[in-house]
Amino acid sequence: MGVRQWWKTLIKGEPLPEGVVLPHRTEEEQGSIDSDSGYEQEGSNETNYPRSRRQHMRVETARDFFGAEIEARYDDLEPAIQEMVKGSYRVELKGQSGGIWTFALGDNVQVENARKEADVVLSGFAAEFVGIVNGDINPQVALMAQKFKITGSVRKALAVQFLLSPSRD
Repeated sequence: MGVRQWWKTLIKGEPLPEGVVLPHRTEEEQGSIDSDSGYEQEGSNETNYPRSRRQHMRVETARDFFGAEIEARYDDLEPAIQEMVKGSYRVELKGQSGGIWTFALGDNVQVENARKEADVVLSGFAAEFVGIVNGDINPQVALMAQKFKITGSVRKALAVQFLLSPSRD
């Protein structure tokens, strides 16, 4: 079972097949991770991340992301991942160029610049959010460093990182 299949199983809440252990890295593999961003450096053996069909646009503000980029990234997701991320999300951002956006993912993407009920609420600072959507900050590292907070379905929050973070091509 590759990392990608393992991750999908985890997000769906299904038990791992018998004999499958959680992935870990050897000391040699540890050296292939960039300590600043948490992303893998070129030449790494990990290749099981979802792939995008296009180069993702870098954004300057969260408003730019919710204006057009979110819809393009959703269209680029594989159908199985689109199915996993279906639901409603609210992003509450503090700081310069912050704001509140609620978006619903289903057959299409609906974004509102308003506080609405949502399955998942992500809250943090606008600068960190822009870093995540541009691929400069690993979303899991941001959560562990408490730069972002999640309220609601953790499973959906883990799945939506495929939409927020650019692919690792």
